[in-house]
Order: sequence, then C-alpha cells, then structure tokens
Amino acid sequence: FLETSMSANMGIPTGVAPVVDAAGRPDGLQVFAPHAYDIVVDTADLALASDERLELIYRRHAETGKKMNMPVLIGEWGALGGGSPEILPTARFNIAMIEKYLMGETYWDYSRNLDKGACFEVFARPFPARINGLLTAYRTDFGSGKFTCIWKEAPEVTAPSKIYLPKRIFAGSDAVRLNPPGKGFMVEPVPGDDGNVYVVVAPTGQAVERTLTAN
Repeated sequence: FLETSMSANMGIPTGVAPVVDAAGRPDGLQVFAPHAYDIVVDTADLALASDERLELIYRRHAETGKKMNMPVLIGEWGALGGGSPEILPTARFNIAMIEKYLMGETYWDYSRNLDKGACFEVFARPFPARINGLLTAYRTDFGSGKFTCIWKEAPEVTAPSKIYLPKRIFAGSDAVRLNPPGKGFMVEPVPGDDGNVYVVVAPTGQAVERTLTAN
C-alpha cells in the first residue's frame, strides 16, 4: 500500500512511484492508498469544506492511480466529527467522488456512536461487494434512495455478482431491476443483520453489460 505525503493528500501532484524489483518489474500486489482531506479537517469549520477542492483531490488521486496502473484505495477520508447534519452534504460529495472514480475507501473516525449521526447513511450504503467481470459504474442517489450498478460480465467467470443493499434501500425483490435479466437473482440476508441483504446475480456466461437498479 503506497501512501503519499500530506501535501499530496490535499491535491498537490505526488512523486510516489511503484515498487520494482532489480529488473525494474513492478510488484503485482500494489495499491495506491492516499488520503483525501480538505484543508478544514480537524477544525471547527468542517461544514465549510469545498466541493471544488475535494474534486481536485480525488481527480489527482485517480490520475496517479492510472499513471501507475494501480487500483486506488482511499486509505483515509472523512474525520467528520460526530457527523452532524450540516456536514452531510460534504460526506455525500466524498462518496460521489469515490463512486465516480471506482475507488475503494476506508473512513477515518474518532468519535462515539457513529451509527447515530446524520452521516451514517453514507457508510451504510449500497455497494458492489463482488462483480463478475469489470465494474464500469455505480452510483448512490441519496436524495431519491436509488442505487445503480453497471458491469460487463466475463464469460469465463462462473461466480455470481454480489451487491449489498441496506434495509433502508431494499424494499423487497420487486424494487430490484436487472437488465438483461438472464437467470435472475437471489436475495440473501446478511448474517447477523436485521433487514440488510445481498443481491446475488447469476452470470449469463456472455460478455454482456448488465445493469442493476434498486430503490
């Protein structure tokens, strides 16, 4: 996991480079893992975070990941205190960037009762846990509660796709639409949870684009 200096975590281009062996070949098990924080982090002005500054940070991280041919995991983002309502738009925008650039992410928090704050919806959100083939897009519309996931299946892969839906999104199987439907999908309860589910999509065995929506 390659991290950057603090300046790069705020959008300044980084000089980080892949780890290579004596022959100059990059190690195949590498991930670019920068942080993403606006300059107001750790201050009383969290609600003044700028979408424009955050967009620059995520765009720069995506450019670096592409240049190094590595997946990107945002090793830290957030630090939104108790997740009060006035900070919710910033939390949603961070997720919009993470989804746009198909990044992995881990949220940083140092507070109690994270699940009681207004921002908890951005953590307990739908996400593609496993994808048969190549994930090309996914998006959560927090206003309408609609979730969309698009991927291109790999004919040689027999494993199903598996998409997590929290109970506030999943109103029942009728609220899930799959195109093309193929052999359809199954709904599995998440062990130990109350109402959260996985939608398990059987593969078609063809190189087709599939779209799942839920709300």
